[in-house]
Amino acid sequence: MVLLAGAFTSAAQEQAYWIRYYNQFTLSPKWVWHNEFDERRLINPDRQAQFFIHTHLHYLLNKKFDVAMGFNHARTQSSANETIPEWRTWQEINFNPTITSRLKYNFRYRLDERFIHNTSAGLLEDGYRFVLRHRIRAQALYRVGEKERITFRVSDELMLNTTSGVDTYDQNRIYGGVEIQLIKSVSIEVGYLNQNVNRNGVKTTFNVLRTTVYHRLKRN
Repeated sequence: MVLLAGAFTSAAQEQAYWIRYYNQFTLSPKWVWHNEFDERRLINPDRQAQFFIHTHLHYLLNKKFDVAMGFNHARTQSSANETIPEWRTWQEINFNPTITSRLKYNFRYRLDERFIHNTSAGLLEDGYRFVLRHRIRAQALYRVGEKERITFRVSDELMLNTTSGVDTYDQNRIYGGVEIQLIKSVSIEVGYLNQNVNRNGVKTTFNVLRTTVYHRLKRN
């Protein structure tokens, strides 16, 4: 995935920071409900680039596999400072092999059905366009420290479109971060994300500082 993304030369570099709240609610041994609120901002000038709301329900098939369905609503700021809404449904499957108690891998395939509001020159027009996108991610997690409260995370995710009239290559994300458990149910993660994006033939690399607050709860 890294090699494929590297074949595209970025036309621009942007600096950004993302702040995310991630709630994970275990309903039962088989069902887990996830909710995310994600504020994405550019640094120079400091302005909102996107805001995302995600909700998804996971079903654990066994210790290594789970499947999920989700819904997403996004609001993106265009170059003309217009807010562009997007509605999205998606499905995914996760393979989670555990090598040791400290080292774990995750391989994820997600299919996005995207409905993006039509625009022209950055301004809204009537209707929505449909884009089908495939996302393939490989991730490794390594836990260290007393009671394994520190987790190092690295991942690489490739996104490809298969809708006629849309560029096949959408983006690639390479990420590295460290998560620290503060209390039993709350942890914070800080990391660097290199996002190589293709929009209508224009390639841009975003250097992103991402901060995530994880809140994990279990039903009594």
